[in-house]
Amino acid sequence: MKLRTPDFRLLIQFIQCFFPVVWLGFASCMQQKSTSLLPDSSAVLVKINLPEMASESIKNPELMKEFRDITGFEALSTGLDFFQPAYIFQSSDRDWSGYFFAAGITNTSKWQTFLEKQTRQESKNAGDGFMALYAPDLLCVWSDKIVLINFFRGISGPKADEEKLKDYIQAREKKEIPDPFTGEDLLSFRIHWIQNEWAGRLFDFEFDAEGKARQEGKNLVVEAAVREDSYSSMLLPFGMPDWQMNDSCGIAFALKPDIKMLRSRLKVLAMQDYFPDAIPEAMEKTIGPVWASAIGCDEESIRETFQLSAQWTGPQESREAENWIRQQIPANQIYWHPQPENRLILSMPGVAPRKMPAFQNNNTLLFFFDVRMNKGHFRLEAGEKEQNGKFNLRMELGNPAEVWKEKLRYSIEEWAF
Repeated sequence: MKLRTPDFRLLIQFIQCFFPVVWLGFASCMQQKSTSLLPDSSAVLVKINLPEMASESIKNPELMKEFRDITGFEALSTGLDFFQPAYIFQSSDRDWSGYFFAAGITNTSKWQTFLEKQTRQESKNAGDGFMALYAPDLLCVWSDKIVLINFFRGISGPKADEEKLKDYIQAREKKEIPDPFTGEDLLSFRIHWIQNEWAGRLFDFEFDAEGKARQEGKNLVVEAAVREDSYSSMLLPFGMPDWQMNDSCGIAFALKPDIKMLRSRLKVLAMQDYFPDAIPEAMEKTIGPVWASAIGCDEESIRETFQLSAQWTGPQESREAENWIRQQIPANQIYWHPQPENRLILSMPGVAPRKMPAFQNNNTLLFFFDVRMNKGHFRLEAGEKEQNGKFNLRMELGNPAEVWKEKLRYSIEEWAF
């Protein structure tokens, strides 16, 4: 029997193909880890799972194409290390509080070119093997191993300077900090948010959230457990709407306000003028939530087609509610459409009433929001509160690149008013 001589050409081709990947992975192991820059505690912590994103892009090339469409650049052209995750965190350090981005680097030349192109600013040598770049809203310091970006408001400027960021990176170079998140989700996050005294006590806001994001086909799905008492306590649960948006563009949302609690809270806050006692009890006697919808692909269309609808327990309550609302809004600014089954629809002048959807009997939602923008789709659902005071939040983004292109061009305030 004649033995075959091994075909070394195949081996050489294999090495040529996979050696760069193996080398990058080995180089990544030698790098300072992005986790070393995480603070001991942080009110906001987000993990961007770059290795999982790279893996998903191989299995699903459309994902990388969407990333390119959204950001306007190729991910691999950044010079970032895709063998380890990147992080966004909020620092509470007095000397340099703010939001930060930390990631590994495998190619400093690519990173410098990418950053200068994006910011249209020039970088400079910061000494000790570091480079630095100032832009109107960020300060970036990086070495051949790692990058740290401080984001700030353009008016106030950064609290930190390049020396403080250098010292922080160097001091934590050998720190072995484990990944604070488990699992292989594209995105993981923990948030404790407090917003006080920005527009009066009524608008003080505090919440905790912990969640993750994953790719489901062409959809990006975000799920989180949330605890919030300021506003969610003023909402009553309702059933899922039997709703399917057929138009190419439009919005719909539903909520059921707890009028009694809202009135009581405003009294405590000495804001009776904003919510007078003269509101009839009929306003509290609705069946299901208030439903709002509009059709259109631009702000003007949304405003012109906006309508609000609700159902009352009986004809007397419906008439009392209608009469009270008529006293608050000039007749030439809104049209009234009494409907069967004690329903009332309010619309902008000249807009024909649209059918209000039926709602399931089970009380499973606190909030429902649905937006379609041509090929993009955004849906948000907040589940009923549990005994521990938490509720589940689910956000689904269909065709993220299309949604980003539209840039959510109309705000909630414009939709609602």
